Amino acid sequence: MRTWWFERLVIVICLGVIGSPQVTIGQTTEDWRAYPSTEWPLAGGHWGHTRHSTLNQISTRNIADLGGAWVTNLDGDVSRATPVVRDGLMFITTSTNVRALDAKTGAGRWTHRAPVGRMNKGAATGAGLVFAGLNDSRLIALDQQTGELAWSHRVGDEGVFGKVITAPPAYANGLVITGMANGDSFLRGRIVALD
Repeated sequence: MRTWWFERLVIVICLGVIGSPQVTIGQTTEDWRAYPSTEWPLAGGHWGHTRHSTLNQISTRNIADLGGAWVTNLDGDVSRATPVVRDGLMFITTSTNVRALDAKTGAGRWTHRAPVGRMNKGAATGAGLVFAGLNDSRLIALDQQTGELAWSHRVGDEGVFGKVITAPPAYANGLVITGMANGDSFLRGRIVALD
């Protein structure tokens, strides 16, 4: 079931981040220590995950003037994830897919269907890839431009109940980092960093 607030969230992100004149398409730096000002490559914005941006085009003076930029149809799919934005593309994980949208128009660029499990936890970008975790403890990497599967790696023990990735991964210095929340299943958690 889609909710009105999620559609508004996507629109506000489009207006606040993508519609900004400061957006630089094709930014190549991957040092995300500082607050983001042109991209939103991680669910929390930068390595500190504070969800703060230095963009200043939206303020208390002009908030009443904002309006919708675009709305897209997720074809009955749902999402609880924060979209990430890189090189003019917005990536969002839904209950069964990773989707790439044109950040300025909302047009779909590609969709990657999860082979198994659910994947609505969020994504991260880095090294030209989009990373997402599955509920069967696999971390996948997709080509940012095409959505083709670059690699898949199981970070938990196969067949063990409760070994699931429950948060968006992070990317830093050539490593993609993910954790598993196994506490609900009385298992010890784990954090993994992959090249």
